[in-house]
Amino acid sequence: MTSELCLFRHGRTTWNEAGRYQGWADIELDELGRRQADAIAERCKEIAPVAIYTSDLRRCVDVAELIAQACDLQAVRDVRLRERNVGKWSGLTRAEIAVQFAGEFQAWNKGDERVRPGGGETIGELNARIAQFLESVRSSGVTGAVVAVTHAGWIRSVPAVAFGNNFSRHNVGVPSQGSLTTWHFGDDGSLRLEAYNDRGHLLGIEGSVSEVPAPAIY
Repeated sequence: MTSELCLFRHGRTTWNEAGRYQGWADIELDELGRRQADAIAERCKEIAPVAIYTSDLRRCVDVAELIAQACDLQAVRDVRLRERNVGKWSGLTRAEIAVQFAGEFQAWNKGDERVRPGGGETIGELNARIAQFLESVRSSGVTGAVVAVTHAGWIRSVPAVAFGNNFSRHNVGVPSQGSLTTWHFGDDGSLRLEAYNDRGHLLGIEGSVSEVPAPAIY
């Protein structure tokens, strides 16, 4: 059985820099994001994964392909690793959303799980995708570290899936671009959080570690 699941958030994009919600929009990495991707690939040489999975969105695929080259593996695209669908919010800033979708945005900020941002996904629908992916990794029969390249909203929601009603995505901070979050699978299939928002491999990349944490931009 898989012993470790290593979740990398993709590197920075121009929309991240501008504070625009991305959701399912297929935005590429910017120059800093590509440097972060190189650092992730180097980190994965140490991890020595036995499998690599990635969201099918370009900002994750480009990272996963670098990891695959570094580790001599094939990256498998999996739509379940996509970011939460934020519908018509995609491309907008928080300030713009607060004006154009005032009531919806207020409910979102209060943690109302019934909200479909911009007509997109509820948090329950995102969590269902996460649970399905975790179960497929847990039951895969492989032993070793599995790497998955995904998104901030996805990574931030895993604790609620793993720990149930005792935990909420609002209890954890937003993982930084390019960061690593590591989960351990117990013999009984349970999940234990080993590290969250690990940015050690990003040290020395200007703009990666010293930046002031931004609000959640999905």
